[in-house]
Amino acid sequence: MWSKQWKTLIAFALGLGVAVPFVKPAVPQIRSFNLIIALAPPGEVKFQKPNWSNFQPASIGNVLRGEDRLLVDSNATVEVLCSNWTTWKPEPGKTSIVNEGCPTTGDSRIIHSEDYTPPTRAANNQNIPYLLSPRNTSLLDNRPTLRWHQVEGAESYSVRIRGQASDLDWKTHSRETEILYSGEQPLPP
Repeated sequence: MWSKQWKTLIAFALGLGVAVPFVKPAVPQIRSFNLIIALAPPGEVKFQKPNWSNFQPASIGNVLRGEDRLLVDSNATVEVLCSNWTTWKPEPGKTSIVNEGCPTTGDSRIIHSEDYTPPTRAANNQNIPYLLSPRNTSLLDNRPTLRWHQVEGAESYSVRIRGQASDLDWKTHSRETEILYSGEQPLPP
């Protein structure tokens, strides 16, 4: 009738049928990170990654992981925003490991993805008046000339500059592919 091999195979298949619905796919883990949000005076706070041989000068916005080290000079101060939204001020005059002040927990609210590609328009799309200048640069003047790609058939362009906060929202129209920013609303540094 039924051989032992068939019985074993059927039992195994039934076992999989029961177990598989309870199996969840692994959730990708995104490493949390901490940020330097304030420091003074510049150059007196340094940090070191585990694979670095020397400390390097720190600046606001540096990303710190738990195993990184901070060297705070005796007359310096630094404030770190931890991944769980708490802040940590390392003691001046000593070297601290970031995990001492920003313990790694499962409750990280700041996450850092390794995908550095921002959601942007398609590259070189000729139907979009993409910005030519200024682009990825610091501004030397608070009234920069804005230049963009000319779109074939376009008769006019609507230009809008918005800040991250609601303090900047500048709009104008132009028939040309460049315009001088009025400077009425100061641009953030």
